[in-house]
Amino acid sequence: MLATLRYRLVIFDYDGTLCATHDAVSYSIRSAFAACGVRSPSDQQIAEVIRAGCSLSDTMRRLHPKHEIIDEEMLNRLVTRYRDSYANEGSAFVRVYAGAYDTFQSLNQSGASIVVISNKGEIALKHSLHESELLSFVSLVIGDSGSGMPGKPDPAAYHALIKPRFPAILLSETIIVGDTQADLLFARNTAIDSCWALYGYGDPTKCKEVGYTFSIQSIKGIIPIVLDDGL
Repeated sequence: MLATLRYRLVIFDYDGTLCATHDAVSYSIRSAFAACGVRSPSDQQIAEVIRAGCSLSDTMRRLHPKHEIIDEEMLNRLVTRYRDSYANEGSAFVRVYAGAYDTFQSLNQSGASIVVISNKGEIALKHSLHESELLSFVSLVIGDSGSGMPGKPDPAAYHALIKPRFPAILLSETIIVGDTQADLLFARNTAIDSCWALYGYGDPTKCKEVGYTFSIQSIKGIIPIVLDDGL
């Protein structure tokens, strides 16, 4: 028998919510800048863009020493080099958070549908979910496919991709789980409840400024929230 669900659709962020990816992202950023002959950003600069949850192109723009005047050709080179490095080397540094598999399995068995949405490349995203044995639980994976669809916190992906896939599920039956202000703003811009993953990379001050419906200390904390266990 399926459980009584507070939320029928759970939308998860990836970086810092499902997986620890700081080392993978940092490695790939440094590799991309080195390959393009550009001075590598500092540890602090990299940490700041990871906390912000920026898209890849915005990340590269912000980290470039001449970010105010960087041309599109250089930006595209950095993005391409980053993706090559992440796929071939950086992904080896990714670590799935403890409890992610059990959480996805529990939500699926209870009747909840799962979406994973990220500003990272869609191919790398699907590969990582497959490698971590999470992909089979996921109904829809949304990443940067090069289509020009705005990334989080713009709500376009929800209206164009998620809602058409789950037309019978109401906004009030949907929750977004993420660790940065980009995720929480995505929820706010879409008028959906949010759950802040405190264990991730988000800037606490900025996340608190945006606001959230729930917060969790580990990924398993979302289970009683979704299953309406008196919370």
